[in-house]
Amino acid sequence: MHEAGHSWGLDHVVASDLIMNGTTSGADRSLADGCTPLEEQGGTHCGERHAQLCDSAAMQDSVGELLQLRGPHQPDVVPPRIQILSPAPGSQFVPGQSVTIEVEVDDDYPGHGWRYVVPELAWSARSYGETSLDLQFPPGEFTVRVEAMDQAGNASVAEIQLTVDDSASSDAPSDSDIPPDDIDAATGDDSEAGCRVGGSGPSAPGALAVVFLLWLRARRRALPSTAD
Repeated sequence: MHEAGHSWGLDHVVASDLIMNGTTSGADRSLADGCTPLEEQGGTHCGERHAQLCDSAAMQDSVGELLQLRGPHQPDVVPPRIQILSPAPGSQFVPGQSVTIEVEVDDDYPGHGWRYVVPELAWSARSYGETSLDLQFPPGEFTVRVEAMDQAGNASVAEIQLTVDDSASSDAPSDSDIPPDDIDAATGDDSEAGCRVGGSGPSAPGALAVVFLLWLRARRRALPSTAD
């Protein structure tokens, strides 16, 4: 605590029963609540700050200065705040289209964290401070959820729904637009893709793209041959 006090601008005091005394040690010492004389030896490094609470720069109110700097201790009962900036709720996309998820997450205290979740695909990914990521979805209706928690265990959740439908745009890719080689290659390992789903396997966008392309392959096989 003594060295931490120096990092917060406190100087050595004369009284030997106080934490900021430079020559004594012991568990029974405390910080001075009120103005106490500073040691002359070594000089005063933060005289202007000391003079704000005491009549002289040669006096120091240790407790008062820490309260002025850090504020009173209060329990953290407020959960992190989450805002999903993009996409808008109810947005529609076509299969294989890149969907950019953008969020803002903040809290009253540092140390909070969050993760992204798509429950319909049993997929989640922890954020390491990233506030955006790109995903691809197969056809269907999906929930994009952001779950946050702070150091005190306060949790919050925000989510939106989106729809992926190959009829949502006239520009939706047809079976003939995707060569068979590209579909076969989708199941391979792409080490340069984005964040991974879980601890191993294809990346998060890549894994969802595989689901989409496998769906296209099954759909192609189900279509009647035009040569008959």
